[in-house]
Amino acid sequence: MKPVNRLLTPLSLTAVVITIERVSPTTRIILPPSDFLRLHEVVQMGVITAFSVLVTFLLFRVLSGNFLSLQDERGTILGMVFFLGTYFYATGNGSHEVASYLLNQYCGSGGHGRGICGSLFVDDYYFGNIAYFLGLGLSTLALILLELRRPDETYDRGDLRVTLANGGVLALTFIAYDAFDRVTVGLIATIVYAVVFGLLLLRSNVRYRALPFTLYSAVGFTLAALVAIPIRLVAAL
Repeated sequence: MKPVNRLLTPLSLTAVVITIERVSPTTRIILPPSDFLRLHEVVQMGVITAFSVLVTFLLFRVLSGNFLSLQDERGTILGMVFFLGTYFYATGNGSHEVASYLLNQYCGSGGHGRGICGSLFVDDYYFGNIAYFLGLGLSTLALILLELRRPDETYDRGDLRVTLANGGVLALTFIAYDAFDRVTVGLIATIVYAVVFGLLLLRSNVRYRALPFTLYSAVGFTLAALVAIPIRLVAAL
């Protein structure tokens, strides 16, 4: 398996683990002292998200040619965008997980309005989600632009199938989120990224299989948007 696909596969599996973990017994284990969090939030922030950040950094290393692409001004800017995106991604995840626990534990799943419950609702569904998706978009964009500078023509049709399969897993993950979340932050971000990443792929003069990460991102977000939008519209009727 080629380098990018070798990293996309555990990244896709991480997305599956995130979904499964959310319905696991960890959501019922509240931790001392003072019931500060569930085991669920600790696993999400301290294990799963941390692992995904490490895998994404390894993708950054591969797509930058072992950091060679960072030696000119444009590469330096892309490196800064990547790390800024990683910062917002992690910050948004942390804000969302902590606020989600406190909101559901002390205000009820439907609790929002004025006061602390209203604040927690905004932190959970808006601030946390917006920071998360902003970071995800920035880091993904930086990786795509790095890959467009150094396409890998050694990828064959077998590698293409692995890339598309991983893109399908990414799409399923965001469909589950975008189609059923209480707010539309994730859906809006997915639509924007589907358009941006799709255009970057279509406007490149390189064979698609030479751009595995770009293809993975464009396919994943586009499929997620195409499925989540009608589900949302039907639910709104």
